[in-house]
Amino acid sequence: MKNKKLYVIAAVAIVIAILIAIGKGKETGIVVNLSKPSVTTITESIPCNGKIQPVTEVKISPDVSGEIVQLEVESGDTIRKGDLLLRIKPDIYISNKERAEASLNSSKAQYLQQKANLAQAELDHKRNTVLYNQKAISQSEYEKSLTQLEIVVSVVGTTPAKPVPTRIESDLFTSLLGEWEVSYSLIQFNNVEVGIKGAKVTIAAGTDDNSAEYYRSYNRLVIQGWPFNVWGDGTHEPMPYYSPADLKDASSYWANNPQLAERDCGPKIFLEIGKGGVVTVPSSKYEYFYNWSEDGEMNFFGADIQNGWTAPATFPVTISEDGNTITIGACHSGEEFGYGIYRPAVFRYGTEPWALATSDIVLKRVK
Repeated sequence: MKNKKLYVIAAVAIVIAILIAIGKGKETGIVVNLSKPSVTTITESIPCNGKIQPVTEVKISPDVSGEIVQLEVESGDTIRKGDLLLRIKPDIYISNKERAEASLNSSKAQYLQQKANLAQAELDHKRNTVLYNQKAISQSEYEKSLTQLEIVVSVVGTTPAKPVPTRIESDLFTSLLGEWEVSYSLIQFNNVEVGIKGAKVTIAAGTDDNSAEYYRSYNRLVIQGWPFNVWGDGTHEPMPYYSPADLKDASSYWANNPQLAERDCGPKIFLEIGKGGVVTVPSSKYEYFYNWSEDGEMNFFGADIQNGWTAPATFPVTISEDGNTITIGACHSGEEFGYGIYRPAVFRYGTEPWALATSDIVLKRVK
């Protein structure tokens, strides 16, 4: 019985060994994943190191140095032209500005005093010239007044010239040159309103060849022989025009003082040409319209007849499309001149009304 069990166990072991041997000889295969085909984007990333730099780099620095008291932007902010970036403590510059203004006001006061001294010296010398010619005063008194005049002239001659503006380039500096006829209405010194029609004037580069470049530096043309003198019956008699050369030939007073010959020549007014072809007629209480006749010193500036006001107004000028008509209009002023309406006017000694325009002034080209 015992032997029989041993045979059974041996038979089972043999069967198991055979099965194992058969299993080892069998191939197992490769496991794969399956999916449906589709179109997709394949992203490939490549890590790298670098430094970001601007295409255009702008370095900002102030025109003046000083302590920064207010910073309006931070690093990385986006800014535009005109944006406020920072404020510098202004105390030093305000102080400098106030000192400069005080110096300017002092210079203006000195200039006005010198101008008054010159006017008085001229008046005294003219009076003494008449008296000397009449043998009412001695030669020494006459020479004393002449010497005093020359001293004052030398002082005034050292007065700094007015600042030269930016030079304007325009065809008007040549196209407006030539002869013109002037027409307008005016009130005379005797309160009679009359009209001027077709009076001849000349628009030139200067009062003579020597002054042309000087006036060009101030963007000006000069109108020579301005008509304003009318007789009581309304007829106009052309006003003589004296150039600086004429005055120098007429008297040693102007020959010895060429700057006064330029100042006193005339009658004359100016056309001033600005940016974009804007043309105006400037006026000033400190420039002579002319100063060579027995009538005395003549000035050209604005008059508001209705209100009885005067002002160094700037008069607007319009030019026709064909360039053959110039119209000088009234100045409708702002607050600086009391909102008055000013037209060109001539005054004797700066205060006495002599000829006040009451209409637009029209110039027609002759040639």
